[in-house]
Amino acid sequence: MRTAHRDVIGGETLAFSLGKSKFISSAAVQFVQIGEVGGQQDFMLKKAADYCRIEADTLYKRIETAAQPTAILFLSGLVMWLVLAVILPLWSAVDAL
Repeated sequence: MRTAHRDVIGGETLAFSLGKSKFISSAAVQFVQIGEVGGQQDFMLKKAADYCRIEADTLYKRIETAAQPTAILFLSGLVMWLVLAVILPLWSAVDAL
């Protein structure tokens, strides 16, 4: 944002400055550019924020969906290891009798 501020003070457009960032999506930059051209910067910035919020929520849900089976597999492996850690010594003790 500091770079964007410097660029805007230097005479560049906000959309051009944000377009150089790898953290801002191209769709959000297009929202800003349309707002600059159309004279509705505040409205389009709100639309860009809504778009980014929806995009972040979607990414979060996808990560959460992928993490649940991974956590289940990890925890089931841990439980299996604990059960074997208890049962194998008992088996050895029974065989020794």
